[in-house]
Amino acid sequence: MPVSAARKFTCNIGITDITPKGHVVLAGFAARKGLSTTVQTPLRSHSLVICSPKGEKVCIITNDMMELDIEETTEMRDSISARTGLPIDHIYIHNIHTHSAPRTGGSSTVPGGSNYEYSLTYQKIIVDNAVRTILSDNDFKPFTMQFGETTCAINMNRGEKDGPCTHKVYVLRLMGKDHKPIVSLVNYCCHPVSLGPGSHVVSADFPGFETMLLQRAWGGEVFHFTSAAGNVDPIGGPKRDTLNSYNKGKQMADSILMKIRFRDIKMNTDFAVCSAEAHLPFRVEHIDKDTILNFAQSILNNPVEVSPTWKQDVRGWCRQMLREYDEGLVKDYLPVRIAGVNIGGFPILFTQGEPFNEYDVQLRKKVGKPMLFIAYTNGQNSYLPSAHAYDTPYYAYEKDQMFVYVKSPYPLSSKFPIVYSKALYDVVKRALAPTSNSLRYSIIPQPKELTETKGDFLLNGKTLIIITADDNAFQEVADNFARQLCLVSGLKIKVIPGMVLQSNYICFQKVDGMSNEAYELSVEPRRIVIKATSAHGAYYGVQTIFQLLPPEVYGDRRTQGIKWSLPCCEIKDEPRFRYRGMMLDCARHFLPKEFVKKFIDLLAMHKQNMFHWHLTDDQGWRIEIKKYPRLTEVGSRRLETTDYDGKNSDYTPHGGYYTQEDVKDIVNYARQRFVTVIPEIEMPGHASAAIAAYPEIAVFPDRTYHVATGWGVKKDVMAPTVRTFQFLDDVFSELLPLLPSVYYSFGGDECPRDQWRESSYCRDLMKILGTDDAGDLQAIFATHMERFLSKNGKRAIGWDEILDNGAMKSTIVLSYRGHAPAYKAVWRNMDVVMCPNRWCYLDYYQEDPDKEQKSQDLFLPLRKVYDYFPIGDTLSASRHKYIMGVQGCIWGEYCQDAKRAEYLGFPRTVALSEVGWCDRGNKNFQNFCARMLKDFRRLDAKHVAYSKAFFNVIFNFDRKKRDYPQKLKLTIDYPNAVIRYTTDGKAVTPHSQIYDGILTVVKGTIVKARAYLGDRRPVGIEVSKTF
Repeated sequence: MPVSAARKFTCNIGITDITPKGHVVLAGFAARKGLSTTVQTPLRSHSLVICSPKGEKVCIITNDMMELDIEETTEMRDSISARTGLPIDHIYIHNIHTHSAPRTGGSSTVPGGSNYEYSLTYQKIIVDNAVRTILSDNDFKPFTMQFGETTCAINMNRGEKDGPCTHKVYVLRLMGKDHKPIVSLVNYCCHPVSLGPGSHVVSADFPGFETMLLQRAWGGEVFHFTSAAGNVDPIGGPKRDTLNSYNKGKQMADSILMKIRFRDIKMNTDFAVCSAEAHLPFRVEHIDKDTILNFAQSILNNPVEVSPTWKQDVRGWCRQMLREYDEGLVKDYLPVRIAGVNIGGFPILFTQGEPFNEYDVQLRKKVGKPMLFIAYTNGQNSYLPSAHAYDTPYYAYEKDQMFVYVKSPYPLSSKFPIVYSKALYDVVKRALAPTSNSLRYSIIPQPKELTETKGDFLLNGKTLIIITADDNAFQEVADNFARQLCLVSGLKIKVIPGMVLQSNYICFQKVDGMSNEAYELSVEPRRIVIKATSAHGAYYGVQTIFQLLPPEVYGDRRTQGIKWSLPCCEIKDEPRFRYRGMMLDCARHFLPKEFVKKFIDLLAMHKQNMFHWHLTDDQGWRIEIKKYPRLTEVGSRRLETTDYDGKNSDYTPHGGYYTQEDVKDIVNYARQRFVTVIPEIEMPGHASAAIAAYPEIAVFPDRTYHVATGWGVKKDVMAPTVRTFQFLDDVFSELLPLLPSVYYSFGGDECPRDQWRESSYCRDLMKILGTDDAGDLQAIFATHMERFLSKNGKRAIGWDEILDNGAMKSTIVLSYRGHAPAYKAVWRNMDVVMCPNRWCYLDYYQEDPDKEQKSQDLFLPLRKVYDYFPIGDTLSASRHKYIMGVQGCIWGEYCQDAKRAEYLGFPRTVALSEVGWCDRGNKNFQNFCARMLKDFRRLDAKHVAYSKAFFNVIFNFDRKKRDYPQKLKLTIDYPNAVIRYTTDGKAVTPHSQIYDGILTVVKGTIVKARAYLGDRRPVGIEVSKTF
């Protein structure tokens, strides 16, 4: 869809000075040669923020610097993200690789070094500038785009006289309403080059002069980007001659201005951000200590010396690699992050590292449309030589020696260019993937690899399901698959063992070598083949087939008039994380068995594999324990339900529990859907219901207790006595035969310690333990349960408070108070499931709190859930393996019944399914929203009472602010919808004002808003807010 006048992309730019105030050591060869300690033109950091018609932003920063390492860049991106709310994947930090900038690493930046003071300031300046640019909503201006390309004839290949070299320069201009440039992005492709014979000027600032001259000629700002490594040879030439520098800068500018011609870019409304991590192979498949030591020795025995300190440098490299190996930081590949941004149909690609120019040339040819290719982004980690470089002797340093200085564990394999080239193209292709393709397939979670092919497969009365392996688990998957197809279609589809036929069949093939949950699916016009190593993977292949079929396939009765066909494609798929779950609180409000099964079904259809069942709490005990009948006779019933403060009673008794037969039924139902049921029995806090039934496990057993009626943390806790632990052992011993899960949760959170401190028994126990910290009594519970469960072949799970007073390493931590507890756990080598409340607690509001039914206080819209990723950018790669996955939580205080649970859970649970299944680079919110349109129809077929917030305009403003005027931002998740609004209290019509920027409202303003499609059909309902 072309961009209309009212639905513009907008942009804002911010520029700040990062010139050192005093003398510094310059980067690159300049530093090593000691050529100069100052610069000739100011150095700047430039921020460009682009905002899509739907209000999504991306921040592109380019700095007049040589390089920043990955750690520095990540810290800066983290800081910008934390201060603005912009996802870190939407922030790109590029350095133009000028040798005319100060060094930002090495000995000169440590205390006492020449650049130490500078190193303390430049990061803050860059971050502050970016934050201002992102948040200054009133400064954003609409733009159109122009593109031009030319040559800059002062380039040459510095390593090989007649070797590959491109003189191309590409310019993208963002044009304002006055048809004048707001900013011009100048993209050079120049590796490996020198800027012409005789222009060997490292310390001179020719890029600065060139930029100044282009700005004078074009107007607006000029931002410089580099797509390949290396820009000058530092040997010879006048080093401090400003006039020479100016002349070289003018030569660059003139060569561009003389030939370039701009043409308008026809923009659409597409906006996408995607990324990937390319794993580039080294020359050996596996790296260990012996590999490092032997390779270092072979280098030292070789007479070739790169520099006078070469052998010393190699020994230093070896020592560092051995340290990093011991810390688990050495990988068997070089990770290179690549990202693609689609701005109205124009692709911009970013990559780490220093690629040779052939990658730029080849990618542009393959993409076949104007684009920008920008290297040195989000950290520099290696030269990336081309395939040609491996066939010639001219690039020995880049191929064979550079790894010592960039602290890589081994040289790259000559096969890596194939891997890298494919990764570059795949990212651009994903960024440009049209939304319409998503509607044809609409698979959630997004498959790891999906190749579209022509045609459709049509189910009919003669279609057969064939199983080629003698495997009962595969047989059960196929039988259940056929049963559902027959139910909704009325077709008589049979499951048979045997050989593959010529056509009209669906075949299950058991193959070796795939991970447990992986599958491959091939849909052709005449056949469908599902390949998997396990029945679990085959089941996920079936779920994908269901999603490719019409949504009515999820119905519970036959549907007439449906063409049961699915589009052809090739899919290779497996999950990113092994734990992908949801927690359902059935303790605070009992939810019927049939709903629990339905909830499990909804998890399975979205390939989630863990159901965390919260069965006990202060307000109710919900599972039958035959040895302790009062747990359900007393503990499952409360007299009434009140709010946190004990007010607003409903004056209605509440009760209910699951018999052991119910549990067996639910577990078997989940087993058929490859969902693990994880029970949770809370202790030592959140135990009022258990204590009311059996006061002997309380700290003060002579008191009278009641099942809690109100919400919040209660003071009654279990006593750390032999009687209590016998009670717990008995309870879990009855659960073990019912629930085969290897995971069992004992809770362990929010345990008040007041009663322990009041108890003489507990105080005496603390003296015996040699502690005055009552928290150590809580650790006794954790240790006891960990040992009991381990003895029975199970793994304990606990909420992250268990870390406060020690926990066994075998325990899995549920990190719900943010990422800090998770980081604490992984550095203890403990597995973690991420469920931070601000992203994963689905009992938070998702619509206007003034209009929505009472929920917990925070606001958690669909977009925020989707944007979450379980592994933080600051977590060391060696610790990633401890992040098992992600879990959403539906707590029960305001979840009174099944319909309310569905409302709170969906579609946000669907978003979490993609969070757990997809790697970060395979996620795109706009694409997800387009796929959700079909998923809502699936949910309709299953009679799910999901939230309609997706279809309605969301009001975003500072709800804590009490004074006026207020800033109001309107957003909507529904794809390609236009927001119309009024501020005079009148109803919104298809002709009302179109929203195209932040609104300023005063007290008493009545804002009404509604979304419309391009043909002016309304979406959702009108929403309003009186300020």
